[in-house]
Amino acid sequence: MTKQRYLEDIAPCGLVCRTCIAGKGSIIEEHAQGLSRFLDGFDDLAKRIAGFDKTYEKYPDFRGILDKFASPSCGGCRTGKGIHAKCIIPQCIKEKGIDFCAECDDFPCERTGFIPELLAKWKKHSTELRDLGTEEYHRRELEKSHYR
Repeated sequence: MTKQRYLEDIAPCGLVCRTCIAGKGSIIEEHAQGLSRFLDGFDDLAKRIAGFDKTYEKYPDFRGILDKFASPSCGGCRTGKGIHAKCIIPQCIKEKGIDFCAECDDFPCERTGFIPELLAKWKKHSTELRDLGTEEYHRRELEKSHYR
């Protein structure tokens, strides 16, 4: 993989965009589109099946979420089209001439403004990115949930 691809897949904070529900081009988008394609026309059958299996009464809700996953809106922090427009990290790394927080001499810093839960996740991901290197970190992150 090229460095550019890693930069498209991994946000400056270390979160992997390819595993996020909001990321354009994500693994979740790909799978949701595939599932949506295979469920095309299932709506009427779900209504009939709901007569003897109440689970399918919730199919329209499921379909709405699936459609949302199949058409994410985040273009990524590096493009300026990320969903977290107020995040300071993309501008900070640009000013410092680095690609990730993990490369910063001041990491971990207090500038992020993250809530405690997100701060802990940021530190964990950035530390792993620094310690493992971009390639290995990326490979490992693609194998697990973005939300753990």
